[in-house]
Amino acid sequence: VVNVMGKAMSESTQQKLDFKLESLTEKENEQLVSGMARIKHVCDFAVTSNKIRLLVDGEYTYMNPGISAVALSMMAAFNRKNAVVCNTYQCYLKV
Repeated sequence: VVNVMGKAMSESTQQKLDFKLESLTEKENEQLVSGMARIKHVCDFAVTSNKIRLLVDGEYTYMNPGISAVALSMMAAFNRKNAVVCNTYQCYLKV
């Protein structure tokens, strides 16, 4: 697994993020774990910097449920002392 800066992640970090979804292929699972590791790296950096806020936004309507799930997970994990991660909602969409 590679982090945001293109460097190999430590085995312990990779192990914490190692999971598989049966509905995905091996390659898709690798991409999911890699993406989640990158998100964690960015969130960790934002928390330690104490000056960075992350705003999650998605443009493609078919991806909004997944983006919202990831954003809510990020908020639960990283918004402990301060609001580091915020989500947006597409208010113009109809249910």
